[in-house]
Amino acid sequence: MIWILACVNQETVKPTELVEASQNVIFAATETLGPHRFQVISIRQEYRSDQLELESTEVLDIEWHSWDSFSFSHNVDGESTLEVVVTSGSCWKRMYGGEWQRRPDAEPYRVQLRQKWNVWDRVTQPFLSGLSFVSQGEEKIEGRNSHHYQLAFSEISQNQSGLTPEEIQGEIWVDTETAVRLLGDIKARLTSESYTKVISLKLSRTDINQLEGIVAPDAPQLSPELLQILQPKEPLPEKPLRQRIIE
Repeated sequence: MIWILACVNQETVKPTELVEASQNVIFAATETLGPHRFQVISIRQEYRSDQLELESTEVLDIEWHSWDSFSFSHNVDGESTLEVVVTSGSCWKRMYGGEWQRRPDAEPYRVQLRQKWNVWDRVTQPFLSGLSFVSQGEEKIEGRNSHHYQLAFSEISQNQSGLTPEEIQGEIWVDTETAVRLLGDIKARLTSESYTKVISLKLSRTDINQLEGIVAPDAPQLSPELLQILQPKEPLPEKPLRQRIIE
């Protein structure tokens, strides 16, 4: 991993090296982006003899500051299944929209975050041996230099799940400094006889280095109107230096 990041940080990095590095990025690499929001929307459809039998939409939202200040939520078909808030090392959790509960240890949720974030790899994994990336040039995303790629796919045989990867198409924008995926959109199709699975995935990183601090669930934020009322009309007189030192 150290070699990958060192390679990416060079100005002369080739588009092929950059996209290869993005395939190996771990969550720790996203820390170098600074505070940001990360959202993944995944839609799964299952067909039997061309008849839609199941459709499900999952949304993962992450607000990231540091390992002592982050939040994430998981939503399935419009219903919240899990929300976690960690701030100043303290942790709160609630499930299915219930009551917030303070938890004694944030570490299990740090582990869970590391496991949940990389939906892209889980979707593309069955297609990897036939997947390639075609450079579309450099673009600015969220004020950062990125490289734009189109996905290309050549036919491969049945994978370990018993499904045959038939088609995958989409595009991805990779941060040139960190190899982190900033924006992506893919659609994949796998089949087995009369059964077909279609997965659509959208991911985005936004508000990079523009987020305010995370607030604990039992510490509501004051409205802008109330903050204006409470703000003194004139600046308070500064205490004498000697008094400030004593305090």
